[in-house]
Amino acid sequence: MKAPLLIVFFFLVSFAQAQNLVVNPGSEVNPTIVGWTLVSCHWINGAERTPHGGSYHFYAGGADASTCELYQDINVSAFATSIDGGFSTFNFSSWMRSYSGSFGIYNDRGRAVVEYRDASSAVLSTYDTGLQGSTSWVQYSDARVAPAGTRTIRIRLLSDATINSDSDGYFDDISLTHTTTLPVTLISFGSYVAGSTIVLNWQTASEVSNDFFTLEKSFDGMNWNLMAVKDGNMNSHQLSQYQYIDEQPIQGLNYYRLKQTDVDGTTTVFPSIVQHFSGKGEELLIFPNPSDGLVTVHATGAGQKTLRVLSTSGQEILAGAVIETNDYFLNLTELPAGYYVVEVVTLQFVLRQIVVKQ
Repeated sequence: MKAPLLIVFFFLVSFAQAQNLVVNPGSEVNPTIVGWTLVSCHWINGAERTPHGGSYHFYAGGADASTCELYQDINVSAFATSIDGGFSTFNFSSWMRSYSGSFGIYNDRGRAVVEYRDASSAVLSTYDTGLQGSTSWVQYSDARVAPAGTRTIRIRLLSDATINSDSDGYFDDISLTHTTTLPVTLISFGSYVAGSTIVLNWQTASEVSNDFFTLEKSFDGMNWNLMAVKDGNMNSHQLSQYQYIDEQPIQGLNYYRLKQTDVDGTTTVFPSIVQHFSGKGEELLIFPNPSDGLVTVHATGAGQKTLRVLSTSGQEILAGAVIETNDYFLNLTELPAGYYVVEVVTLQFVLRQIVVKQ
Protein backbone atom coordinates (compact mmCIF):
# COMPACT_ATOMS: atom_id res chain seq x y z
CA MET A 1 0.00 0.00 0.00
CA LYS A 2 1.38 3.35 -0.96
CA ALA A 3 1.80 5.99 1.73
CA PRO A 4 -0.59 8.96 1.33
CA LEU A 5 0.87 11.94 -0.49
CA LEU A 6 1.21 14.87 1.87
CA ILE A 7 1.56 18.38 0.52
CA VAL A 8 2.37 21.12 3.02
CA PHE A 9 3.20 24.79 2.54
CA PHE A 10 4.83 26.92 5.23
CA PHE A 11 4.18 30.66 5.44
CA LEU A 12 5.81 33.77 6.77
CA VAL A 13 3.88 35.39 9.59
CA SER A 14 4.42 39.05 8.88
CA PHE A 15 5.10 41.41 6.04
CA ALA A 16 7.33 44.46 6.25
CA GLN A 17 7.25 47.52 4.05
CA ALA A 18 10.94 48.49 4.18
CA GLN A 19 10.48 51.71 2.23
CA ASN A 20 11.56 54.81 4.13
CA LEU A 21 8.49 57.01 4.47
CA VAL A 22 10.55 60.14 5.20
CA VAL A 23 11.05 62.57 2.32
CA ASN A 24 14.58 64.00 2.05
CA PRO A 25 15.76 61.93 5.04
CA GLY A 26 19.43 62.93 4.86
CA SER A 27 19.02 66.61 3.99
CA GLU A 28 20.73 66.05 0.66
CA VAL A 29 18.44 68.80 -0.61
CA ASN A 30 17.73 72.00 1.35
CA PRO A 31 15.12 70.71 3.86
CA THR A 32 13.02 73.91 3.84
CA ILE A 33 12.54 73.38 0.11
CA VAL A 34 11.94 69.62 -0.02
CA GLY A 35 9.98 67.57 2.51
CA TRP A 36 10.21 69.65 5.69
CA THR A 37 8.39 72.62 7.25
CA LEU A 38 10.33 75.41 8.94
CA VAL A 39 9.17 76.53 12.41
CA SER A 40 12.12 78.62 13.60
CA CYS A 41 15.71 79.53 12.65
CA HIS A 42 17.31 79.04 9.24
CA TRP A 43 17.62 75.30 8.66
CA ILE A 44 19.80 74.29 5.73
CA ASN A 45 21.60 71.24 4.42
CA GLY A 46 25.03 71.80 5.93
CA ALA A 47 28.30 69.99 6.42
CA GLU A 48 29.67 71.62 9.56
CA ARG A 49 30.82 68.19 10.63
CA THR A 50 31.38 65.07 8.54
CA PRO A 51 27.85 63.78 7.78
CA HIS A 52 26.87 60.35 8.98
CA GLY A 53 25.86 59.51 5.41
CA GLY A 54 25.80 61.30 2.07
CA SER A 55 27.18 64.80 1.60
CA TYR A 56 25.07 66.84 4.05
CA HIS A 57 23.32 66.76 7.38
CA PHE A 58 20.49 68.82 8.89
CA TYR A 59 21.89 72.10 10.26
CA ALA A 60 19.99 74.75 12.21
CA GLY A 61 22.33 77.59 11.46
CA GLY A 62 20.36 80.47 12.88
CA ALA A 63 21.06 82.72 15.86
CA ASP A 64 17.54 84.13 16.13
CA ALA A 65 16.20 81.63 18.72
CA SER A 66 17.51 79.52 21.57
CA THR A 67 15.62 76.52 20.18
CA CYS A 68 15.22 75.85 16.45
CA GLU A 69 12.60 73.52 15.00
CA LEU A 70 11.88 71.73 11.74
CA TYR A 71 9.18 69.12 11.15
CA GLN A 72 7.69 66.75 8.59
CA ASP A 73 4.15 65.31 8.58
CA ILE A 74 3.86 61.80 7.13
CA ASN A 75 0.40 60.71 6.00
CA VAL A 76 -0.15 57.08 7.05
CA SER A 77 -3.88 56.85 6.30
CA ALA A 78 -3.11 54.23 3.63
CA PHE A 79 -2.44 51.85 6.53
CA ALA A 80 -5.65 52.79 8.38
CA THR A 81 -7.15 49.28 8.48
CA SER A 82 -3.95 47.73 9.78
CA ILE A 83 -3.40 50.59 12.25
CA ASP A 84 -6.91 50.44 13.68
CA GLY A 85 -6.63 46.67 14.00
CA GLY A 86 -3.45 47.03 16.04
CA PHE A 87 -1.20 45.36 13.45
CA SER A 88 0.96 48.32 12.33
CA THR A 89 4.39 48.92 13.84
CA PHE A 90 6.40 52.00 12.86
CA ASN A 91 10.17 51.96 13.23
CA PHE A 92 11.85 55.35 13.71
CA SER A 93 15.58 56.04 13.57
CA SER A 94 17.71 59.19 13.58
CA TRP A 95 21.42 59.88 13.90
CA MET A 96 22.30 62.91 16.07
CA ARG A 97 25.42 64.76 17.24
CA SER A 98 26.57 68.15 18.58
CA TYR A 99 29.00 70.77 17.33
CA SER A 100 31.56 70.32 20.13
CA GLY A 101 31.85 69.85 23.87
CA SER A 102 34.09 71.10 26.66
CA PHE A 103 34.21 70.48 30.42
CA GLY A 104 31.35 68.04 30.09
CA ILE A 105 29.08 70.64 28.49
CA TYR A 106 28.06 70.16 24.87
CA ASN A 107 27.98 73.19 22.65
CA ASP A 108 24.37 72.78 21.46
CA ARG A 109 22.24 69.67 21.66
CA GLY A 110 19.67 67.96 19.48
CA ARG A 111 16.30 66.42 20.20
CA ALA A 112 13.97 64.35 18.01
CA VAL A 113 10.27 63.97 18.74
CA VAL A 114 7.90 61.58 16.93
CA GLU A 115 4.17 62.28 17.38
CA TYR A 116 1.37 59.91 16.37
CA ARG A 117 -1.65 62.09 15.49
CA ASP A 118 -5.26 61.37 14.60
CA ALA A 119 -7.31 62.93 11.79
CA SER A 120 -7.88 66.08 13.85
CA SER A 121 -4.14 66.32 14.63
CA ALA A 122 -4.54 65.39 18.29
CA VAL A 123 -1.41 63.65 19.60
CA LEU A 124 -2.11 60.02 20.57
CA SER A 125 1.42 58.84 21.39
CA THR A 126 4.92 60.36 21.49
CA TYR A 127 8.52 59.21 21.30
CA ASP A 128 11.02 61.80 22.56
CA THR A 129 14.80 61.37 22.60
CA GLY A 130 15.19 64.28 24.99
CA LEU A 131 18.07 66.72 24.56
CA GLN A 132 21.18 64.77 23.59
CA GLY A 133 24.80 65.85 23.21
CA SER A 134 27.73 63.99 21.68
CA THR A 135 30.73 64.87 19.55
CA SER A 136 30.19 61.70 17.51
CA TRP A 137 27.15 60.43 15.68
CA VAL A 138 24.74 58.46 17.89
CA GLN A 139 21.68 56.57 16.65
CA TYR A 140 18.34 56.90 18.45
CA SER A 141 15.50 54.59 17.52
CA ASP A 142 12.02 53.54 18.53
CA ALA A 143 9.58 50.84 17.38
CA ARG A 144 5.96 50.97 18.47
CA VAL A 145 2.51 49.83 17.47
CA ALA A 146 0.63 52.85 16.16
CA PRO A 147 -2.42 53.73 18.30
CA ALA A 148 -5.79 53.12 16.66
CA GLY A 149 -6.87 56.27 14.85
CA THR A 150 -3.36 57.33 13.82
CA ARG A 151 -3.45 59.05 10.45
CA THR A 152 -0.37 61.29 10.54
CA ILE A 153 3.07 60.88 12.08
CA ARG A 154 4.95 64.11 12.71
CA ILE A 155 8.74 64.02 13.06
CA ARG A 156 10.11 67.09 14.84
CA LEU A 157 13.78 68.05 14.88
CA LEU A 158 14.79 70.51 17.59
CA SER A 159 18.19 72.09 18.07
CA ASP A 160 19.01 73.79 21.39
CA ALA A 161 21.60 76.54 21.96
CA THR A 162 23.21 75.33 25.18
CA ILE A 163 26.20 77.68 25.53
CA ASN A 164 25.94 80.51 23.03
CA SER A 165 23.43 81.88 20.56
CA ASP A 166 24.24 79.41 17.81
CA SER A 167 22.01 76.32 17.68
CA ASP A 168 24.14 73.59 16.17
CA GLY A 169 22.48 70.27 16.93
CA TYR A 170 22.91 68.04 13.87
CA PHE A 171 20.68 65.26 12.45
CA ASP A 172 21.21 62.80 9.62
CA ASP A 173 19.78 59.65 7.98
CA ILE A 174 16.29 59.86 9.47
CA SER A 175 13.97 56.97 8.70
CA LEU A 176 10.45 55.79 9.40
CA THR A 177 9.40 52.37 8.11
CA HIS A 178 6.18 50.41 8.48
CA THR A 179 5.69 46.76 9.40
CA THR A 180 2.36 44.96 9.27
CA THR A 181 1.92 41.82 11.35
CA LEU A 182 -0.83 39.52 10.16
CA PRO A 183 -3.59 38.88 12.70
CA VAL A 184 -3.13 35.15 12.17
CA THR A 185 0.22 33.36 12.29
CA LEU A 186 -0.33 30.51 9.83
CA ILE A 187 2.29 27.79 10.29
CA SER A 188 1.18 25.39 7.56
CA PHE A 189 -1.56 24.52 5.09
CA GLY A 190 -1.43 21.02 3.64
CA SER A 191 -3.38 18.12 2.16
CA TYR A 192 -3.24 14.35 1.68
CA VAL A 193 -5.31 11.62 0.02
CA ALA A 194 -7.27 9.31 2.34
CA GLY A 195 -9.22 6.65 0.43
CA SER A 196 -11.80 8.41 -1.71
CA THR A 197 -11.29 11.79 -0.01
CA ILE A 198 -8.71 14.56 0.33
CA VAL A 199 -7.98 15.76 3.85
CA LEU A 200 -7.03 19.43 4.32
CA ASN A 201 -5.16 20.55 7.45
CA TRP A 202 -3.87 23.90 8.61
CA GLN A 203 -2.24 25.15 11.82
CA THR A 204 -1.92 28.55 13.45
CA ALA A 205 0.54 29.59 16.16
CA SER A 206 -1.53 32.61 17.24
CA GLU A 207 -4.74 34.41 16.30
CA VAL A 208 -5.91 37.96 16.96
CA SER A 209 -9.52 38.95 16.20
CA ASN A 210 -9.82 35.98 13.85
CA ASP A 211 -13.48 35.60 12.88
CA PHE A 212 -13.39 32.73 10.37
CA PHE A 213 -11.51 30.83 7.65
CA THR A 214 -12.86 30.26 4.15
CA LEU A 215 -11.81 27.27 2.05
CA GLU A 216 -12.12 27.58 -1.71
CA LYS A 217 -11.65 24.97 -4.42
CA SER A 218 -10.71 25.22 -8.07
CA PHE A 219 -10.48 22.79 -10.97
CA ASP A 220 -7.97 24.88 -12.90
CA GLY A 221 -6.20 27.05 -10.30
CA MET A 222 -7.86 30.20 -11.66
CA ASN A 223 -11.60 30.02 -11.01
CA TRP A 224 -12.44 29.55 -7.32
CA ASN A 225 -15.64 28.40 -5.62
CA LEU A 226 -16.63 28.34 -1.96
CA MET A 227 -16.18 24.92 -0.37
CA ALA A 228 -16.40 25.51 3.40
CA VAL A 229 -16.30 28.08 6.20
CA LYS A 230 -14.61 27.32 9.54
CA ASP A 231 -14.92 29.50 12.64
CA GLY A 232 -11.66 30.94 13.94
CA ASN A 233 -10.53 30.98 17.58
CA MET A 234 -10.90 34.79 17.78
CA ASN A 235 -7.92 35.35 20.10
CA SER A 236 -5.43 32.58 20.78
CA HIS A 237 -1.73 32.41 21.60
CA GLN A 238 -1.29 28.66 21.38
CA LEU A 239 -1.15 26.09 18.59
CA SER A 240 -4.54 25.62 16.90
CA GLN A 241 -5.32 22.91 14.35
CA TYR A 242 -8.06 22.84 11.73
CA GLN A 243 -9.25 20.13 9.35
CA TYR A 244 -11.71 19.76 6.51
CA ILE A 245 -12.40 16.66 4.38
CA ASP A 246 -13.19 17.07 0.69
CA GLU A 247 -15.46 14.09 0.02
CA GLN A 248 -15.82 14.81 -3.69
CA PRO A 249 -12.35 15.33 -5.16
CA ILE A 250 -11.97 15.23 -8.90
CA GLN A 251 -9.65 12.79 -10.58
CA GLY A 252 -6.42 14.59 -11.37
CA LEU A 253 -5.43 17.94 -9.85
CA ASN A 254 -7.48 19.55 -7.08
CA TYR A 255 -6.62 23.14 -6.14
CA TYR A 256 -7.37 24.60 -2.69
CA ARG A 257 -7.11 28.12 -1.30
CA LEU A 258 -7.41 29.37 2.27
CA LYS A 259 -8.67 32.81 3.31
CA GLN A 260 -8.77 34.36 6.78
CA THR A 261 -11.22 37.10 7.77
CA ASP A 262 -10.95 39.41 10.82
CA VAL A 263 -13.87 40.66 12.88
CA ASP A 264 -13.62 43.99 10.99
CA GLY A 265 -13.99 42.22 7.63
CA THR A 266 -10.34 42.46 6.58
CA THR A 267 -9.42 39.36 4.56
CA THR A 268 -6.00 37.77 4.04
CA VAL A 269 -5.54 35.30 1.16
CA PHE A 270 -2.83 32.66 1.57
CA PRO A 271 -1.05 30.90 -1.34
CA SER A 272 -2.98 28.00 -2.87
CA ILE A 273 -2.00 24.32 -2.76
CA VAL A 274 -2.67 21.49 -5.22
CA GLN A 275 -3.34 17.79 -4.54
CA HIS A 276 -3.40 14.97 -7.11
CA PHE A 277 -6.18 12.40 -6.77
CA SER A 278 -6.02 9.11 -8.71
CA GLY A 279 -9.51 7.70 -8.00
CA LYS A 280 -8.37 4.75 -5.84
CA GLY A 281 -9.27 1.80 -8.09
CA GLU A 282 -11.89 3.45 -10.29
CA GLU A 283 -10.62 5.45 -13.18
CA LEU A 284 -11.95 8.27 -15.33
CA LEU A 285 -10.17 9.11 -18.56
CA ILE A 286 -11.27 11.58 -21.23
CA PHE A 287 -9.57 11.71 -24.62
CA PRO A 288 -8.63 13.56 -26.63
CA ASN A 289 -8.27 16.39 -24.14
CA PRO A 290 -8.21 19.22 -25.17
CA SER A 291 -10.54 18.52 -28.07
CA ASP A 292 -12.97 20.09 -30.51
CA GLY A 293 -15.83 18.64 -28.47
CA LEU A 294 -15.96 15.02 -29.64
CA VAL A 295 -14.51 12.95 -26.81
CA THR A 296 -14.52 9.45 -25.40
CA VAL A 297 -15.21 9.01 -21.70
CA HIS A 298 -13.60 5.92 -20.20
CA ALA A 299 -15.00 5.22 -16.71
CA THR A 300 -14.25 1.94 -14.93
CA GLY A 301 -16.42 0.42 -12.23
CA ALA A 302 -19.15 -2.16 -11.91
CA GLY A 303 -22.83 -1.49 -12.55
CA GLN A 304 -24.62 1.46 -14.04
CA LYS A 305 -23.01 4.88 -14.05
CA THR A 306 -24.51 8.33 -14.39
CA LEU A 307 -22.66 10.92 -16.44
CA ARG A 308 -23.25 14.67 -16.58
CA VAL A 309 -21.35 17.83 -17.57
CA LEU A 310 -20.89 20.77 -15.18
CA SER A 311 -19.41 24.24 -15.34
CA THR A 312 -16.32 24.90 -13.21
CA SER A 313 -18.65 26.62 -10.72
CA GLY A 314 -20.72 23.41 -10.37
CA GLN A 315 -23.73 24.39 -12.51
CA GLU A 316 -25.22 21.52 -14.52
CA ILE A 317 -24.86 22.08 -18.26
CA LEU A 318 -25.77 18.65 -19.67
CA ALA A 319 -28.17 16.48 -17.68
CA GLY A 320 -27.21 13.02 -16.52
CA ALA A 321 -27.04 10.10 -18.90
CA VAL A 322 -27.09 6.50 -17.68
CA ILE A 323 -24.30 4.40 -19.17
CA GLU A 324 -23.83 0.62 -18.91
CA THR A 325 -20.33 0.21 -20.34
CA ASN A 326 -16.91 1.58 -19.47
CA ASP A 327 -16.69 3.72 -22.61
CA TYR A 328 -19.09 6.45 -23.66
CA PHE A 329 -19.03 8.86 -26.61
CA LEU A 330 -19.68 12.46 -25.52
CA ASN A 331 -20.51 15.33 -27.89
CA LEU A 332 -19.65 18.81 -26.57
CA THR A 333 -19.48 20.56 -29.95
CA GLU A 334 -22.47 22.77 -29.15
CA LEU A 335 -20.79 24.24 -26.08
CA PRO A 336 -18.64 27.37 -26.17
CA ALA A 337 -14.87 26.96 -25.86
CA GLY A 338 -13.74 26.73 -22.26
CA TYR A 339 -13.29 24.48 -19.23
CA TYR A 340 -15.93 21.92 -18.24
CA VAL A 341 -16.20 19.20 -15.61
CA VAL A 342 -17.26 15.70 -16.63
CA GLU A 343 -18.78 13.89 -13.65
CA VAL A 344 -19.35 10.15 -13.48
CA VAL A 345 -21.20 8.70 -10.48
CA THR A 346 -20.53 5.01 -9.84
CA LEU A 347 -21.85 2.73 -7.11
CA GLN A 348 -18.96 3.74 -4.84
CA PHE A 349 -17.36 6.93 -6.08
CA VAL A 350 -17.96 10.28 -7.70
CA LEU A 351 -15.32 10.80 -10.39
CA ARG A 352 -14.70 14.18 -11.96
CA GLN A 353 -12.24 15.46 -14.52
CA ILE A 354 -11.67 18.70 -16.37
CA VAL A 355 -12.18 18.66 -20.13
CA VAL A 356 -11.04 21.52 -22.33
CA LYS A 357 -13.26 22.43 -25.26
CA GLN A 358 -11.27 24.35 -27.87
